[in-house]
Amino acid sequence: TETLIEIVLRHYGDHPPRRILDIGTGTGCILIALLHEWPTTIGVGTDLAPGAVTVAARNAVRHGVGDRASFVETCWARGVVGSFDLILSNPPYIRSDVIPNLAPNVKNYDPILALDGGEDGLDAYRAILTETKPLLEPGGTIFFESGFDQGDSVQRLVAKQGSTRACVHPDLGGNPRVVEISNGDK
Repeated sequence: TETLIEIVLRHYGDHPPRRILDIGTGTGCILIALLHEWPTTIGVGTDLAPGAVTVAARNAVRHGVGDRASFVETCWARGVVGSFDLILSNPPYIRSDVIPNLAPNVKNYDPILALDGGEDGLDAYRAILTETKPLLEPGGTIFFESGFDQGDSVQRLVAKQGSTRACVHPDLGGNPRVVEISNGDK
């Protein structure tokens, strides 16, 4: 997740986005970190879990960005209105059949909703790509965290959706980890 944040910050440089949508926000850490870096940006975080939305809102206040962050209990981006310059997500991307073999410190403490990406690990990406297409500003960008072996698969989903550009950025270990998607030449 640190890699996702670093890549987004590097992408925007000294020209931060006006509005951010963080899908599957969980505790809000990604949105809060970016709002902390960009004092003129506002953001919306969504999560299916009511407890996560409550925790994220509390965390935003605790970290001094509560006046620029709002959180919505919803599945992915359903019902979200407006447009966004930046949409990002660290969605569940682990294949269902792999979950029983995860390390105990992951499978015993992370909610299953935050882990299980379906049979091929791509269910969340399919849903999010469909739901965010009308929400992305022209020239805007989407960033996804992905599994180390999913960059090509997510890029194929992006191509099917009709975006004009997709590339994958490596994490510190050199594994493909962050998929960048745009609908323009940026």
